[in-house]
Amino acid sequence: MQNSRYLSEFNKLLNQNAYKYHTLDVFRDFCRMATISLSSPFYGGQYENEYMSIIKKYDKKEAALFPQMLSILIEALEQCPHDFLGEAFMSNDMGSSYKGQFFTPQHICDFMTQITISDLKAQLNDKEFVTLSEPACGAGAMVVSVVKEFIEAGLNHSRQLYVVAKDIDPICADMAYIQLSLLGVPATVVLGDTLANTCNRALATPVHFIELWEYRLRRNDKSDQKENVADDQLVPDHTTVLDSGVAKVSKSQKANLITPSLFDDFYTIKHIDQVS
Repeated sequence: MQNSRYLSEFNKLLNQNAYKYHTLDVFRDFCRMATISLSSPFYGGQYENEYMSIIKKYDKKEAALFPQMLSILIEALEQCPHDFLGEAFMSNDMGSSYKGQFFTPQHICDFMTQITISDLKAQLNDKEFVTLSEPACGAGAMVVSVVKEFIEAGLNHSRQLYVVAKDIDPICADMAYIQLSLLGVPATVVLGDTLANTCNRALATPVHFIELWEYRLRRNDKSDQKENVADDQLVPDHTTVLDSGVAKVSKSQKANLITPSLFDDFYTIKHIDQVS
């Protein structure tokens, strides 16, 4: 399926629920529920009540469309990393009705990245990873462009890049979180005003936890400060990592490390496909 077909199928499902609610409202609900679903295993289900308050607006048939939308999004990003949600937002003319907001096309972001970033391999010769700060991330298109540069250079963006992405708009923060999570980007996505230096919410992507980035960032800070601390003094166990920074999980979650997704039907379908 080509990118245009993925987008067409996604929009078709999106608009099936738009007869009852405005397209923007359905899109917002999808993004919020997907964000909660992806972050829930690492945050102890603390947003589950919010999820339930959203999904109860839809009947069973309508609610079943959301896992299908997520499945299409995953397949689209697997085929080619790009700002799929930004394209969906713009293709449904939601920018005009929502704060006059418009997203930079992916090919423009790709061009800007190519003329801005120098040889990545050279930058990583003497360091374990590089960091990227995106103060007005939108749906994350510029970060996706950087990820593509890592892939083309044969580098591992999950272990050699860390991103702090921030946006003042809740929909943008959710869009960025979803796409960076699905693309395996270790990041903290912040909902806040960069100019006013405010933070209303900060969520780390799954790879942040899976690759122990809390420890790696702390170790890097200590190295930058030239503190002579032995590695074995720095290496934490899983409980320490889960207790620190933005990782706040319940005791039961620490025991299991992960929990089932709130999109249960989607993951059941994907698991059956993989087994068969």
